[in-house]
Amino acid sequence: MNLSAWIDLQGLFVEIPLIIPHTPEGWTLPSIAAICICAANIVPAIVVILRWWQGKKFSEIPYIYLIIIVGVIACFVLALFWQRTIFIFGRERSEALTSAIPTILILAQGVAGETICIQTGNSTIFEPTYTQPRFSVRIFMFCIAGIIVASLIAFILLRWTNIVTLADAADVDERKKIKSNTDIVHEESEPMVTIVKSQTSSKSTKTMSKRVFRLLLVINTINSTIAYGCLPSLSTYALLPFGQTAFYYWSVTIPIAYPLSLILSLFWKSVSTNMIIFQSIFNAFLSALIFIIAKQSPCPWLADTTQGALMIITIWFIMSFISGILRIAIGNRIKSEWIDEKGMFYYGATVQLGLLLGTIPIYFLINVFNLFIDRQPCQTYCIS
Repeated sequence: MNLSAWIDLQGLFVEIPLIIPHTPEGWTLPSIAAICICAANIVPAIVVILRWWQGKKFSEIPYIYLIIIVGVIACFVLALFWQRTIFIFGRERSEALTSAIPTILILAQGVAGETICIQTGNSTIFEPTYTQPRFSVRIFMFCIAGIIVASLIAFILLRWTNIVTLADAADVDERKKIKSNTDIVHEESEPMVTIVKSQTSSKSTKTMSKRVFRLLLVINTINSTIAYGCLPSLSTYALLPFGQTAFYYWSVTIPIAYPLSLILSLFWKSVSTNMIIFQSIFNAFLSALIFIIAKQSPCPWLADTTQGALMIITIWFIMSFISGILRIAIGNRIKSEWIDEKGMFYYGATVQLGLLLGTIPIYFLINVFNLFIDRQPCQTYCIS
């Protein structure tokens, strides 16, 4: 059931390389999608207010239904009408903008969207055509919609059937069998003298100072501003000058970064404050490189080369990996060391604040001030 929360948004972002050539927004599409996601944060804010206002009467169930149903509708609308455009505010615009599984689907879909310039007749004018994937954007979005429908069915089963009760009953029976066998062993090996074991609290000692807590929140805000607010909107400008294939492999590899950081966190449970500061500084340096490369579009360093593609993908992957480590490490530190139970609430709030602080300025830089330049198809760039 939990798949339905983010799979539609992740699916949209990994499919952007195939959507961009056919939409009037072009390379600005990721920034527009990001600002829409940012604006959608008004809904969680409303839910928080309702939770505070209704108290114990509040129920998350209607909102879960809403999330899943909206996701299904959005994916079906995108599948059917993603190429449709309408005129809004005097400009032609797309009609709708509504990690692991989208990545698998895009791998099955294959590389596509590469520009092929074909000469028209005997003239010197070249018209762009684009290579096709194994299956279309429509089928991709229908697959995502199908997964969300399955999530809806799962939630209905959890809500309205006794499947959980049956599973719990089976689990209880299994535990009784294990306990019965264990009791037999204990009876055979029970000592003559009763041993009293001291009980220790399972909770971690709350030792974090206010200064460290505030510092971690500031770092989390900065990290979220860069990783989740600024850089996704710059993906087209930083990657497409190196070719559609570079964008494709970026779409495949970046979703792997966060799961890898999760795996590392299992073995690296506690990260010191100094290490968090060092990682955040190094991450800011990598992010600055990505920003510079995007600003150099349409002709950045090593444009149209395999070396350049490997460079930008590697830099972005390391940045995403470290961002994941920072996010997990800061969350774990606050959860285990900060005395106030609202610490994780403030932690989540700084993630959303960072998204807001990053998305809005980049949107204006791209769409209002036009500081980033995209490539036009079938034109020659980077001639030395």
